[in-house]
Amino acid sequence: MTTNAVHEWLDGMVEGLAHLGHPAIKERFILRNGKGSTGVEAKSGRGPKGQCFANAARLHWKSGARYFEGYAMTPGLFPLHHAWVEIDGKIADPTWDNSDDVIYFGVAFDNEVVSRVTMESGVFGLLDQGEGINIKLMLELDPGLGEFMPEGLEEKYGT
Repeated sequence: MTTNAVHEWLDGMVEGLAHLGHPAIKERFILRNGKGSTGVEAKSGRGPKGQCFANAARLHWKSGARYFEGYAMTPGLFPLHHAWVEIDGKIADPTWDNSDDVIYFGVAFDNEVVSRVTMESGVFGLLDQGEGINIKLMLELDPGLGEFMPEGLEEKYGT
């Protein structure tokens, strides 16, 4: 499997959601700003299962690794919203078991963004903080997404 599998899934989500009148901002943001990688190459300690955003953020702060958020999938399953890090250009996933079969497609975030958004929200995870997607952050980092915003929401999110 290649990273195209996640890319194609995201494309399909954008197309399907468009038919429902949904702007698919998170999916578009990841497609426009993300990169794909396969396999876990760097060793990292394991954090608690189900806490990928906290595990990746803590490893990012501890090691200086690049924080990524996007989608990851294993063969036969659909992509899941997930977070991981890159150490010296190699993926380290502090939550999932190391597997050469995992496909990652996500956006790298620098320390300023990871720290600021986490401190402001009080939760881990940048793109979806459990109360809906973080449209404000995605528009801040990719103002061109404003063209997909439904009428009337532009002012709410500063576009």
